[in-house]
Amino acid sequence: MTSEYDSSLEYVNNLTPAEVKNWLAEALEGRKWLPKAAPDEPPDLAIERVEQNLKPHTREDLRKACHGLVRDFTEALTADSEYLQCLLGLVWWFNLRESARLLYSLALDEDRFSQLPLPHKQRVLQTLNAFKLTLPEGFWENFVQQDPQNLVGAAFSGLLLHGASPALHILRYAPDNQVLADSIACVLENHANRLEPPERDQLIRKVREVRPELDSNPSFRRVLDEWLEAFGREKPYSNELEDELERLQFPDNMRPCPRARLTPAA
Repeated sequence: MTSEYDSSLEYVNNLTPAEVKNWLAEALEGRKWLPKAAPDEPPDLAIERVEQNLKPHTREDLRKACHGLVRDFTEALTADSEYLQCLLGLVWWFNLRESARLLYSLALDEDRFSQLPLPHKQRVLQTLNAFKLTLPEGFWENFVQQDPQNLVGAAFSGLLLHGASPALHILRYAPDNQVLADSIACVLENHANRLEPPERDQLIRKVREVRPELDSNPSFRRVLDEWLEAFGREKPYSNELEDELERLQFPDNMRPCPRARLTPAA
């Protein structure tokens, strides 16, 4: 007989679908013991590490439970911030596009979306960007002006789904913040590495056009100059950035891109 404190969480295999949903909600809230790799490891990461060892029917119940919790959130519009971050982390881990579409519908409902606290809005939009669900350009233009310091990153990633031009122009709202500038340079580098040469040339030209608009922003002026120095050469480029960079979280997990990676392949 397995215990609640068994590191494999095998006891979850014996729960009904309704019980799995309750267990998942409590686990994400930090009210259930989980086999964490470190004391401060988020609950969703602990679940991701061990869920593959559960029985197939339990893993399916977990996915359904996760979707049900997302539906509950989109209806109630209330959740603890850390709980929501963990829940949406599982949405990505389980690749729950149906759940992402619920969030997409919420974002497009201006009256209801406006009721969410700013951190909740950020987490919803980060998830939509990760799933490449494209929101209208006007949505991002209005959204970023609520808090440019914290929202430019999410807006840049969201507008990049429309194309380089709207994404680059939104940087006029960017604060002089080196960490944010480095993070956006990473996203831009990863995007460039995925393009065919003609499309990459168009991107380079667009960055050169926009670059003068940021003369008064030292951080962004510096990273765009470095980006142009690396990508403005007629050489093939290596795609060394991990796909995980697409999930850059602004402002929670902004990470600078190593400048050494801004070099053409040999």
